[in-house]
Amino acid sequence: VNLYNLLQSNDASTQVVLEGFVSKRRALGSSLAFLDIVPSSLPNVERNKKSSVEELASIAPVQAILRREFWDEENGKATFDIYHKILQPGAYTRLVGTAGPSRFAGEAMLFVSLAEYRLANSNPQHLRNVLRFARDGLLNIKEVQRALPCIETDDLFNGLGMNGNPTNKTSGELASEILGEFPQNFLLNPSNLMGATNSHKVALLPPVPSAFTKPPTFIYEDRPSISNDEVVSIASVLQAQVQSNNDMPSTDSPIPLTVSGWVQNRRRFQNAVS
Repeated sequence: VNLYNLLQSNDASTQVVLEGFVSKRRALGSSLAFLDIVPSSLPNVERNKKSSVEELASIAPVQAILRREFWDEENGKATFDIYHKILQPGAYTRLVGTAGPSRFAGEAMLFVSLAEYRLANSNPQHLRNVLRFARDGLLNIKEVQRALPCIETDDLFNGLGMNGNPTNKTSGELASEILGEFPQNFLLNPSNLMGATNSHKVALLPPVPSAFTKPPTFIYEDRPSISNDEVVSIASVLQAQVQSNNDMPSTDSPIPLTVSGWVQNRRRFQNAVS
């Protein structure tokens, strides 16, 4: 179905079902996320029929919007917040919604009202969240089991401690075990979908402005061992400062340094450390 043609017709309120892989995700706060969905059939683990990143790259994605105000909370299998969290790149999903306007002329997007998690990606941290939501009763356990066809239902229940038998496994440990049951390269790696090898990341970045390719001038003052033409590392600056004949800084005094570069990764811990 062409979403734009549907949007222009009198049938704009017709429900549309879209199935495929999430190839890109852009979340704007906790109530909005844009998803690029590559239409595709669900891979068959029994036949080891899988989709490759190269195949998906050749298919034009459909943009879908997850927006809290469009969500059908009454008929959804889980809350908006759950799907906002678990629909990550590389996961296979089934979305239901209506055609809506895009900011690009001649295009439309799917305004999602319902979603279903159909197949995991290969990231254990993403699967850990899915398992945690299932264990806490926030995500339908049958839906999760269908998305993990390589594990038996009883094994999943036992791993989550849901059969009345306590488990010592963390959700992260169980996630790694489950992913190990899938055939090699059967599940999609979200990093590969986003071209996130180091070389690809660097290639996508603009050149560093010349003003930031060298440390600030105070680094060179009274330090003859460092040439003004060098691009030095933090380690070499610290070593030169220690070896300098100037006054040695006390061990409890911070050494001022400037570090310039592109942020490659970011991790938060308890909203206090990043």
